[in-house]
Amino acid sequence: MGCDAQSDQQWRDFQRNFNHWLAPPRAATYHHHHTHHKALPPTELATTGPALKPPQPVLTRPVGMEGEPTVLARTRAEMLVDATRARFATIDRSNLRNTNAALYDQANGFLGAAEGALRDNDYDSATGFATKASLLTRRLQSSP
Repeated sequence: MGCDAQSDQQWRDFQRNFNHWLAPPRAATYHHHHTHHKALPPTELATTGPALKPPQPVLTRPVGMEGEPTVLARTRAEMLVDATRARFATIDRSNLRNTNAALYDQANGFLGAAEGALRDNDYDSATGFATKASLLTRRLQSSP
């Protein structure tokens, strides 16, 4: 497939049309036919509309599971962390075998992460970490 003048012109036309869509919007006073329309002087542009207030900053609030109210998410996370901490306190690491000692360390790490997430008001993460710690704690309690 060779290049000829017609295909080169088609390519340039395509690029020009494509770039037109990529270009940022032009100022409202610009018009490419200068002979038909005059642009407004800059002083008139500044006074044509009411003064706009700057946008207000977005306040971020802690949000729980899938948008549930924060109080419910915090309460749920706190209850799960507290229950897991209480169950975890009943296990003596020195009585565990090596495999279970590793599970104990993992559960302890998840519990610490859950407590940190609670302090940071990240209730979804706190619930997730506490759930993992709880599952490992239950496994430790059920193993000999």
